[in-house]
Amino acid sequence: MITENPWGYQEFREALADPAHERHAEILEWWGNNDYNPDSANFSQLNKAVDDLAAKWARKARRKI
Repeated sequence: MITENPWGYQEFREALADPAHERHAEILEWWGNNDYNPDSANFSQLNKAVDDLAAKWARKARRKI
């Protein structure tokens, strides 16, 4: 995966934004479309998704037998 580290994420952003980038076509195919804008994040949706995952992954209390 290209975005496994900060440098890969930076390359992902640069390649997706620049049609002349040598990896543009590859990353566009991997990503699925050219519609990526990290500045348009919906933080209420992101926070809800994190809260939902935290609830799902929370430790369950042991039942006494």
